[in-house]
Amino acid sequence: NGAEGLEKARQLLPALIILDILMPRKDGLTTYEELRGDPTLRSIPIIMLTSAGEKLGFGFSASDMAAHYGHQPEAFLRKPFEPQNLVQTARRLARPPG
Repeated sequence: NGAEGLEKARQLLPALIILDILMPRKDGLTTYEELRGDPTLRSIPIIMLTSAGEKLGFGFSASDMAAHYGHQPEAFLRKPFEPQNLVQTARRLARPPG
Protein backbone atom coordinates (compact mmCIF):
# COMPACT_ATOMS: atom_id res chain seq x y z
CA ASN A 1 0.00 0.00 0.00
CA GLY A 2 1.07 3.59 -0.52
CA ALA A 3 1.51 4.47 3.16
CA GLU A 4 3.87 1.54 3.75
CA GLY A 5 5.65 2.27 0.48
CA LEU A 6 6.44 5.84 1.54
CA GLU A 7 7.74 4.64 4.89
CA LYS A 8 9.97 2.04 3.21
CA ALA A 9 11.22 4.56 0.63
CA ARG A 10 12.29 6.91 3.44
CA GLN A 11 14.10 4.08 5.21
CA LEU A 12 15.77 2.46 2.21
CA LEU A 13 16.19 5.25 -0.38
CA PRO A 14 15.75 2.77 -3.24
CA ALA A 15 17.29 3.00 -6.69
CA LEU A 16 13.80 2.91 -8.24
CA ILE A 17 10.15 2.99 -7.15
CA ILE A 18 7.35 1.13 -8.91
CA LEU A 19 3.86 2.42 -8.10
CA ASP A 20 0.44 1.17 -9.09
CA ILE A 21 -2.20 3.89 -9.28
CA LEU A 22 -4.81 1.71 -7.58
CA MET A 23 -3.45 0.77 -4.14
CA PRO A 24 -5.07 0.41 -0.71
CA ARG A 25 -4.81 2.99 2.11
CA LYS A 26 -3.00 5.57 0.00
CA ASP A 27 -3.41 5.44 -3.78
CA GLY A 28 -0.52 5.70 -6.20
CA LEU A 29 -1.30 9.27 -7.28
CA THR A 30 -1.24 10.54 -3.70
CA THR A 31 1.90 8.53 -3.03
CA TYR A 32 3.50 9.92 -6.21
CA GLU A 33 2.70 13.48 -5.15
CA GLU A 34 4.22 12.90 -1.70
CA LEU A 35 7.35 11.30 -3.17
CA ARG A 36 7.88 14.25 -5.51
CA GLY A 37 7.26 16.70 -2.67
CA ASP A 38 9.89 15.14 -0.40
CA PRO A 39 13.38 16.61 -1.03
CA THR A 40 15.03 13.33 -0.02
CA LEU A 41 12.90 11.18 -2.35
CA ARG A 42 12.06 13.42 -5.31
CA SER A 43 15.01 12.35 -7.45
CA ILE A 44 14.24 8.62 -7.23
CA PRO A 45 12.96 7.41 -10.62
CA ILE A 46 9.34 6.22 -10.62
CA ILE A 47 7.59 3.73 -12.88
CA MET A 48 3.80 4.04 -12.69
CA LEU A 49 1.66 1.02 -13.51
CA THR A 50 -2.05 1.24 -14.18
CA SER A 51 -5.17 -0.28 -15.51
CA ALA A 52 -7.07 2.59 -13.86
CA GLY A 53 -8.32 4.06 -17.12
CA GLU A 54 -10.06 0.86 -18.07
CA LYS A 55 -11.43 0.25 -14.56
CA LEU A 56 -12.63 3.82 -14.08
CA GLY A 57 -13.86 4.31 -17.63
CA PHE A 58 -11.44 7.00 -18.83
CA GLY A 59 -7.97 7.26 -20.30
CA PHE A 60 -5.02 8.03 -18.06
CA SER A 61 -1.46 8.73 -19.15
CA ALA A 62 1.84 10.31 -18.20
CA SER A 63 0.75 13.49 -19.99
CA ASP A 64 -2.38 13.59 -17.80
CA MET A 65 -0.09 13.47 -14.77
CA ALA A 66 2.12 16.21 -16.21
CA ALA A 67 -0.92 18.42 -16.77
CA HIS A 68 -2.14 17.87 -13.20
CA TYR A 69 1.14 17.81 -11.23
CA GLY A 70 3.47 19.78 -13.50
CA HIS A 71 5.72 16.72 -13.87
CA GLN A 72 5.36 13.08 -14.72
CA PRO A 73 6.93 9.76 -13.79
CA GLU A 74 9.99 8.57 -15.67
CA ALA A 75 7.94 5.72 -17.12
CA PHE A 76 4.26 4.84 -17.36
CA LEU A 77 3.17 1.29 -18.17
CA ARG A 78 -0.40 0.24 -18.86
CA LYS A 79 -1.57 -3.16 -17.68
CA PRO A 80 -1.39 -5.70 -19.06
CA PHE A 81 2.23 -5.36 -20.12
CA GLU A 82 5.00 -7.80 -20.92
CA PRO A 83 7.09 -8.56 -17.81
CA GLN A 84 10.26 -8.12 -19.86
CA ASN A 85 9.15 -4.57 -20.67
CA LEU A 86 9.01 -3.77 -16.94
CA VAL A 87 12.42 -5.38 -16.36
CA GLN A 88 14.03 -3.43 -19.22
CA THR A 89 12.46 -0.17 -18.07
CA ALA A 90 13.58 -0.75 -14.48
CA ARG A 91 17.15 -1.50 -15.57
CA ARG A 92 17.24 1.63 -17.71
CA LEU A 93 15.93 3.92 -14.96
CA ALA A 94 17.40 2.57 -11.71
CA ARG A 95 19.92 4.88 -10.08
CA PRO A 96 23.35 3.49 -9.27
CA PRO A 97 23.70 2.51 -5.59
CA GLY A 98 25.11 5.07 -3.19
